[in-house]
Amino acid sequence: MRCALCGGATLREGCRLDNTAWANIEHQVEVILRLHRMRQQILGAEIFGDPAWEILLQLYLSTSKGEQLATKDFDWIAPPTTLARWITVLEERGWVECILIGVKQTDLRMRLSAEGKAKMCRLFRDLRHPILVS
Repeated sequence: MRCALCGGATLREGCRLDNTAWANIEHQVEVILRLHRMRQQILGAEIFGDPAWEILLQLYLSTSKGEQLATKDFDWIAPPTTLARWITVLEERGWVECILIGVKQTDLRMRLSAEGKAKMCRLFRDLRHPILVS
C-alpha cells in the first residue's frame, strides 16, 4: 500500500517525507494524546468521551514506530468494556487488526490495518496548518 502522506511505498519505511516532516507528524500526535490525558486528569473523564479517536491516534503513533500495542496500553482511555466495544467497532470498519498471540485476553495485540493507516495518513496529510506544536 502506498503512503498517503507522500505517495511513497509504505508508511514511514520508503516514505519520501524527510525525518523532520515525520518528527513533526509524530510530535503532533504525541501532543494530542498528552492533551487528552491531561484533560482527563484535570477536567475529568466523564465529561469527554472520544475513545475511538484516542485508540486510532495511539495506534497511528505505534505503527509509525513499527510497534504493536496490547489492550493494557489503552487502559487510560476508557473502562475495559467501553474499550472492547470501540475496538470491535474499529475492527468491524476494517481500520484496526487484532492479533491474538496467546490464549488470554491480555495476549491481544492491535495495529492499524492498511485502510486504517491510509485514513490516518490522509488526515495528517490534509492538515494544512501544524496544530498544537510547542
